[in-house]
This record gives sequence, C-alpha cells and structure tokens, in this order.
Amino acid sequence: MDTRAQLHPATHQRHCWECMRRRLVCDFARPTCNKCRSAGVACPGYDEKKPL
Repeated sequence: MDTRAQLHPATHQRHCWECMRRRLVCDFARPTCNKCRSAGVACPGYDEKKPL
C-alpha cells in the first residue's frame, strides 16, 4: 500500500495563491478568504493555475 496516498488524500484543499505566497494558513472562505480581506489585498482565488 502506498503511504504517500494516505498522507495526501485527493480531497486536499488548495490554499489561495496569496496565502501560499505569504506562507499563511488559508481559511478557504469564498469568494475572498479572511486573511486576504484583513490584509486588504485581492484574493486571487483557489484555481489550479497560478494567476498572472
């Protein structure tokens, strides 16, 4: 059995791009996470592709 699959299930949520850039724990709020809202920055979202 692959232990990697157990450690990283397919249902893992991706942090918003701004939280990943700032190395914060995202709260996954939609459409804008609370970390971005409190910092006064636009939340770039949770897409698979990094925004420009």
